[in-house]
Amino acid sequence: TSLNGATLIGFEINGNISSIDTVGALSNTATDRVQIINVVNNVTVNANTVASGFIAESSGANLFFNGCINNADIYGDISAGFLAKADGETVGNILFEYCASLGNIDAKYSAGAFFGSGKSNIEMYGCVVGGDEPITVSVSSADGETGGVIGNAKGDIDINASYVLK
Repeated sequence: TSLNGATLIGFEINGNISSIDTVGALSNTATDRVQIINVVNNVTVNANTVASGFIAESSGANLFFNGCINNADIYGDISAGFLAKADGETVGNILFEYCASLGNIDAKYSAGAFFGSGKSNIEMYGCVVGGDEPITVSVSSADGETGGVIGNAKGDIDINASYVLK
């Protein structure tokens, strides 16, 4: 599935997904301007390539997440709670406001609680990594890239009033 210029508001995603392909619990790809507001992901995702709790890949998309929560564990070569991979010639913009990443993120090459890898300008305000229980964000490759919030981003990053809880 692909989100193209969509606005999604107020629902939960439940279940489990295992795939040999790229997969996002909400969508595999996103283009244009996509707004996701008050959506909760409870889907554990296990993919052999790119895996995400919300969107697996974008190419120059402008993404707005507000009040969203990833509760699920995510496993793949490149993994993230919200957007795993951003590629393309155009640099996209991502805004996270009042979101939480509460599931474990495990990848072979690149992992982040919110963003995995790629070209994006990222702004974050009032977000939380971890909750009542600590989470892990890890990579298995010796030359892999991992971050508690962002794995590897090429672009401007502005993180304000956000917290990593232990």
